[in-house]
Amino acid sequence: MARVLGVIHEGKARAYTYDHLRQAGVINDILGHEPIVVFWKADTASAMDDPDNAKGRDVGTTGVFLRTVKDQVLLFHAKKDGTFRDQEQTAPGVF
Repeated sequence: MARVLGVIHEGKARAYTYDHLRQAGVINDILGHEPIVVFWKADTASAMDDPDNAKGRDVGTTGVFLRTVKDQVLLFHAKKDGTFRDQEQTAPGVF
């Protein structure tokens, strides 16, 4: 058994295992005809491990977004400091 993130967009579906997301940090993908990005970040405890959530193991957290801005498809990468950046550097600041 594995913890997964399920994404459904415009009738298309995909599942990403948390283990794969933990290793990648960020996944640039296409679901249907839409470019998406899946982010994973550490430091979220599992509510399933212990009645005291803070004692649960770190399973991380995820976010999924469309990665098209004004007809430009952005390509994201995870930085060593745990932040994310688009390679085009169109967005001010760091996510």
